[in-house]
Amino acid sequence: MDLLAVYGAALGARPSALSTLPKLGFDRLGEQELARLLESWGEARTQSESPSAWDEGKGQSIWPLISHHNFHASSPFGVGNNHRVSDRALRMLLIHDGIMLSDPVHEIALAFARHGTPAGVDKMRAITERLGRLEPLIERGYIKFTTERPAIADSTRRGTLEALGMRPDFRDFTDLREVSAGAAEAGGAFVRDYLWIAGDLLRRLGESNNLPPSTAFPDSRTYVSELVRRTDRRLSGVAQALIHLSWQLAICSVRPDADIATTGDLELRLFRRLVDTSTLVSPDHEDDPIDTRHVRRTAIGDIPNLAGSELDVGDLVAIREDPTYEQFRSALRVALDDYDEWLVRDPADKLSHRRFTEQMATVTAHLQESTVRSSFGEYVKREWFPATVTVAVAAASVGQSAASTIAVGGLGAAAQAIVHWWTARHLDDAHRNRPAVRFLASLGNPRT
Repeated sequence: MDLLAVYGAALGARPSALSTLPKLGFDRLGEQELARLLESWGEARTQSESPSAWDEGKGQSIWPLISHHNFHASSPFGVGNNHRVSDRALRMLLIHDGIMLSDPVHEIALAFARHGTPAGVDKMRAITERLGRLEPLIERGYIKFTTERPAIADSTRRGTLEALGMRPDFRDFTDLREVSAGAAEAGGAFVRDYLWIAGDLLRRLGESNNLPPSTAFPDSRTYVSELVRRTDRRLSGVAQALIHLSWQLAICSVRPDADIATTGDLELRLFRRLVDTSTLVSPDHEDDPIDTRHVRRTAIGDIPNLAGSELDVGDLVAIREDPTYEQFRSALRVALDDYDEWLVRDPADKLSHRRFTEQMATVTAHLQESTVRSSFGEYVKREWFPATVTVAVAAASVGQSAASTIAVGGLGAAAQAIVHWWTARHLDDAHRNRPAVRFLASLGNPRT
């Protein structure tokens, strides 16, 4: 959806014009403007949102789907009260063709529907200010928006959670959250029961249970409170990973131009378990929970870590359009095309992963050297970020995979979504007999 056009049609100005002069702009954003904006937005939703087609002629590229919420670490709108583009979003904007976000105007409509006009106006002003900050990136097509907003009750999201053994209401997690403080306070058998239930939940998700046995910790109030706190934090991380992955899969399965972006090993392990439910994989007896014959993470290389807190959007546009990063993205597309071709020829050939890494090693080394010597070298931190691409290779061809979605009546919602995602970019007749291959984006933790 073209949100800049929506604003222009409704309010006669782009978000930046309304947000850079608050006394003039925001005073104009009231009840009537809210009504006009939502009307224009509603009309655009009905007209434009057939899922974008994948342009085969552009070759392989990755458009990570990330959250627009400012409580998510990848948000380009900043995290919390920090309005700078988050470091994770900054890196994805530099190394990939662009990023895709959920349409934030939907938040305005929700606020209005649930809490009335004042809440809708407040949300409109906040969203307008955020869009205004990112307008140069949106205008250049580096950020795209999708109107797909699957609720947690959506069949794909619900099916994803059920395929992983979770209830869609997340009661497994909320029940533990509700009793955690009481268990820490009571100690003894209450803590032992809490840890046993938490460990069982982790095991059901295929996660290692490194919680201590019920008899292995001292009966110390301080120790018990810290243990419960750490367990609660770990469970919260797992719940967030489930929410994020189910949201991404629901959108990416119907948007061939959007790509799953995992934020860590946990999401990747959960994704691999979902792939195993799709019936499009052959029996896999490898021990590694991430790198298997069907899902394998491969290094792009170490990329420079820029000080995002010191960069404004204008700086980011200039760096992105600098030949240093233009050449890197072009080389990455070529390498992904080669990688895809090698896997199509022989999906079982493990040398293809090594060849891709070796091909990118020279490219990333050049990026590191060029960045340090560039006009923006002063923003480079003394650490690097490992960028990776995860490739998923089905055991069946595109045509067979697509047919199985229809033919296998017992295929669950999550498995069907995996199939749709796997095959969405190659459904034309010229590619029906090739193996189904898709790439995911991910970034690791910084290292010096």
